[in-house]
Amino acid sequence: MMLPENLTMILSVISVITNLLTCLSVIIAAYNYLFVKKSTLAEYERNKKLSTIECFKEYEKEFHEYNHFIYGKYEYNKIKYKDILDDPETEKVVRAYLNDLEFICTGINMGIYDIDTVERLFGDVILRKYDQFEDYIEERRNQRRSVGDSEIVFVELRTVVKNLKRIKLENDEKINEKANLKYNL
Repeated sequence: MMLPENLTMILSVISVITNLLTCLSVIIAAYNYLFVKKSTLAEYERNKKLSTIECFKEYEKEFHEYNHFIYGKYEYNKIKYKDILDDPETEKVVRAYLNDLEFICTGINMGIYDIDTVERLFGDVILRKYDQFEDYIEERRNQRRSVGDSEIVFVELRTVVKNLKRIKLENDEKINEKANLKYNL
């Protein structure tokens, strides 16, 4: 049976409209997916920064006590391995400090904590303490090297220190770039 020409035309228009609505629905769904993905990522990054801040709040008192003890005896000077070993109290503080930093750095390297937030909160202190305890760290690695596993001694801390130095250099370059004159006369 043949349909009237007007009915065929109406069905064709309805088919085109249906196809257009389907395409529009796909576009809206894709946009919604991208929006949700972006929102989820933003929430994840926010939570990572918040977790980092909470972690440092948790350790703030201990770090303050460690720093007060170390500064009282050595100020900001490098501390030799032998000097640390000769004073059991200093060794206990340095070991605890480095172990706490290694724990946090493990979280940073795993992506649980945010390195940029760490750099803003405590980056200079981590760099200074790594430098101050470097002789101790290297000697501990050498001791472990004799049994074949020197790479595990404060490896997480070393990785974070490298990244903090890179971030600090990038930030210094940005500051210097902003300080340059914008106009050539």
